[in-house]
Amino acid sequence: MEPLDVLELQESEPIPMTKTDRSHDNCDSTEESQLVKAIDRNGKRVRVDDLDARRVWVAAGGRCTFCKEFLADNENTGQSVFTGQLAHIVGATAERGSPRGASQKTLKQRAQPENLMLLCPGEHKVIDTREHWATYSEEQLAAFKHQHERDVRELTGLLRRPKTTVIRVAGDIRGRAVDFSKQAVIRTLLREQRFPDFSLHDDSQNCEVDLRPRDGEDDSDASYWQSSILTLVKRLKPLNNHLKINEIDHISVFALARIPILVQLGVLLDDVTNVTVHNRRRGTGEGWGWYAEGRSKDLTFEVYEVAGDGDPVVTFSISGPVDLDALPAELQGRPRYDIFAKGANLNPKILQSVEDLEALIDKWRELLATLEANHRNRPINLILAVSAAAAVEIGRAHMAGAHAKLRIFDRIDNTYVLALETA
Repeated sequence: MEPLDVLELQESEPIPMTKTDRSHDNCDSTEESQLVKAIDRNGKRVRVDDLDARRVWVAAGGRCTFCKEFLADNENTGQSVFTGQLAHIVGATAERGSPRGASQKTLKQRAQPENLMLLCPGEHKVIDTREHWATYSEEQLAAFKHQHERDVRELTGLLRRPKTTVIRVAGDIRGRAVDFSKQAVIRTLLREQRFPDFSLHDDSQNCEVDLRPRDGEDDSDASYWQSSILTLVKRLKPLNNHLKINEIDHISVFALARIPILVQLGVLLDDVTNVTVHNRRRGTGEGWGWYAEGRSKDLTFEVYEVAGDGDPVVTFSISGPVDLDALPAELQGRPRYDIFAKGANLNPKILQSVEDLEALIDKWRELLATLEANHRNRPINLILAVSAAAAVEIGRAHMAGAHAKLRIFDRIDNTYVLALETA
């Protein structure tokens, strides 16, 4: 069945909107140069003002309202050909056979931008095929049009909003593959009214760190930790160069990897940069973000101190308990500081909001000041049961120039083994 109401233009039009209508070359050029002609199945012409046609094209961003194909060129050949069609929501005429034509709208109203939507030829044929009229009602098509045009306006308006440079770090976790898409990252940032900037994601300035191909992760091989840290340092070096010359105002971090690596990532980013560390939701299938807003009512964080000699040990029992009976011999008898959560059962989703995370990091900063006063320049041994976002922020709160280095342990074979010392 032929699509109805396909808009056709003369070649004399300064900016053609659809394929050329060669059958009307003899029309009066003065009048026709301001008009875009629509024709129905019976060849009856419906006039649409050229300015109105342009309004529809601009409002739609040059993309099909349904499939989002860009219609100002051919996506297969790359040739500059206008392939779009202005389709009528309510048919161009009230005659029998006009799609959704049984409407109170006048013929003039049917040619207005409010009744026109930009479609590719295929989608235009779909909505105007008689069998689909019930599916694509006047109300449904108007809703599609308005949503698409709102999306175009919103997304293009983001260019005026704060940009954020994106850092993605992915590493397998105890043999389980980690995967998160670029689209998931973009959706998260758009919800926050930030414009994602991937300009550093190229061959020479790559801020996307993929540790998944590296061997040794599942058994915590020393070579895995060493090579991972070297990769982090190398990939973040361009970022630091851009920060020095104030080319980056904000950084968004999306990271999933083993906890020691995430702490090292945080140390490299430090605490003076404007950074947002995004939380990976667990068990919701909703990607990145927090579970709630504001502080959890009863959740608090406390520190329990155990006297001892030597380099201090700090444990974090947040997403689960640290098994103190499994501490290796080298950490036995050391001064120990246990940070733990109260007021909620320990679980991976205990930090419900960014405010909860900030409260935990505030407690960690207080403890860092205590460690600096009581154990100046003594390496800090860290054992962590925390979320990925918390691990990065724990690293960021540690200032390499002011605090002693961190020695981060990892749980393996029912004990804790030194994984890495922060660079």
